[in-house]
Amino acid sequence: MCFELADIVSFNLYPLWYGDEDPGELMQLARQWADAAGGSGKPMIMSEFGADGYYGLRDPSRVKGTEERQCDILERNLQAYTSSTLISGMFVWQFCDCRVTEGNGWLLARAGTQNSKGVVDRYRRPKLAYSTVKEYFTKH
Repeated sequence: MCFELADIVSFNLYPLWYGDEDPGELMQLARQWADAAGGSGKPMIMSEFGADGYYGLRDPSRVKGTEERQCDILERNLQAYTSSTLISGMFVWQFCDCRVTEGNGWLLARAGTQNSKGVVDRYRRPKLAYSTVKEYFTKH
């Protein structure tokens, strides 16, 4: 990596979505990776984090894809990042759902050719996650 050439360092990490990592612990590891790769002392941002939530899919079981699970994951990430001095900024991935390729593989394959990590759906209807994110950025 070339972090010594950058003004800030950033990471696209999805704790609790693609794996079961703790957001705070993964953030600390990211800081260590950045420091070891020439980014010591530079501001760090989380340039992507999020989870899928299909508009209208609500279930008390909170299984993957439900709006409740999306809220839970975003809230745990936001809690870790807003309470840490290691983070200078963050970007929730993403504001609205969007169309994606019909590519193959675990990373590209998406139901309905849609990335559903938005806090609003493709028609800009707010999901439960919208309120969660709004609350964090209003209070903090």
